[in-house]
Amino acid sequence: MHIFLEQVIPMLVEAGLFRERYSGTTFIEHLQEQD
Repeated sequence: MHIFLEQVIPMLVEAGLFRERYSGTTFIEHLQEQD
């Protein structure tokens, strides 16, 4: 799952779904907080 996120987040950023300043690391940390 972690590898999946590492691959998907950059794709989402490139697609413009996330602001460039919204880092994938922050997103992943947010998911981990919900576990």
